[in-house]
Amino acid sequence: MRVLVTRPERDAKITAARLAALGHVAIIAPVTQIEPSNAAIASGPFSAVIATSSHAMEVLDSATAFRLRTIPVFCVGARTAEQARARGFQTVHPAAPDVKALVASWAPESSAGKILYLAGRHRKPLFEDELGARGLSFEIAVVYTAVAAPKLPDTAIDALRAGVIDAALGFSRRGAEILIELTRDAGLLDHLIAVPQICISADAARPLASLGARVLVATEPTAAGLFAALDSV
Repeated sequence: MRVLVTRPERDAKITAARLAALGHVAIIAPVTQIEPSNAAIASGPFSAVIATSSHAMEVLDSATAFRLRTIPVFCVGARTAEQARARGFQTVHPAAPDVKALVASWAPESSAGKILYLAGRHRKPLFEDELGARGLSFEIAVVYTAVAAPKLPDTAIDALRAGVIDAALGFSRRGAEILIELTRDAGLLDHLIAVPQICISADAARPLASLGARVLVATEPTAAGLFAALDSV
């Protein structure tokens, strides 16, 4: 199958390699690009560092990573944990598959003291809502922004126009919303809606489903769940 992948470029290349291993061809069309916010991060003290995306670790400057390196890190996603280790963090706990699992497994000893949450600007507040509901003290540092691309690449436009895309992978609601706007700008929204949309969650699927697209939602909100859903197309 020819599969449209709209993640940021570095993530898209990883997904493309995985698709290739399964015998598919990826059409890479990043609808966002990751930019560091260069926000100042308080000195703490902090009892834990939280990262729910690998981007949060990738954009940390070396001085900040070095300063925080002795604080235990809790991550969502194996790649996030790998990035934390690569940045020199000394104690990286086993990665949770998603935010819900991370919150559910949160240990009492991890709650003593202020928590530093390394976050993106555009996010659902699930994790901070859970921390607040538990009465935990935390500070959010917005360390990156997913900036919308100005247009789709020509390869994606040509493939949509030719009707040769067999499926599209959706990793976030914001990504879906931007994809809709970019294809509308290109005069190809009807072509996009005709493509089966494989989405990581019901929330990510909602903008496309509201336009009448055929949507398949992964049984679990992980990359593995997404690829399993792709087999249903």
